[in-house]
Amino acid sequence: MLGIKRQQRNNDTEADEVDKDYEQQDGHGHLSYRIRDSFPTIGNTKCYSRRAKKNREGTAMKRLWFGVVAALLLGTSPAWSETVLKVVPHADLKNIDPIWTTAYITRNHGYMVYDTLFALDENLEVQPQMVDSWSVSDDSLTWAFTLRDELLWHDGTPVTAADCVASIKRWGARDGMGQKLMDATAELRVVDDSTFELVLSAPYGL
Repeated sequence: MLGIKRQQRNNDTEADEVDKDYEQQDGHGHLSYRIRDSFPTIGNTKCYSRRAKKNREGTAMKRLWFGVVAALLLGTSPAWSETVLKVVPHADLKNIDPIWTTAYITRNHGYMVYDTLFALDENLEVQPQMVDSWSVSDDSLTWAFTLRDELLWHDGTPVTAADCVASIKRWGARDGMGQKLMDATAELRVVDDSTFELVLSAPYGL
């Protein structure tokens, strides 16, 4: 048996020594190498790297410890009861009025602090939010909306149908989609404190 050591360079960096034991197989110079680990064959040669083996062993150990720690955390973590959500937004919040700016940071903030008549659920289906019920006339021109009970402003005063009409008109005067809706609107009127109507001049589906 004869042991040899070979050094190789890769990108001018000295690689690990490669140890191989081999024995003469026959009289034609064919060599059969006996190695201590399974590595890909290059020609008739199988290579074995000490550092590669250590790296694989280290990686396997790290994965083992990661799995143990993850299992412990998942199995023993208490249920959280935090009431404050801490986030790092992508930009500074310089304007809190989503009617006067198209900045995403203002839009995102608005959805977190302002209420809306309707909203999308987790399936992207439209669901009533401030609205309790609504109806549409047979000719699809008059839409009536009734608000939920006990809707309050931040200072505790009740939210009324007049507030909703004022907000819709303000939105419709500046927002592109709101302007299109207002073009097809004949009247936006208050019925009582909790009900208002949107009367269209023609059926509108946008």
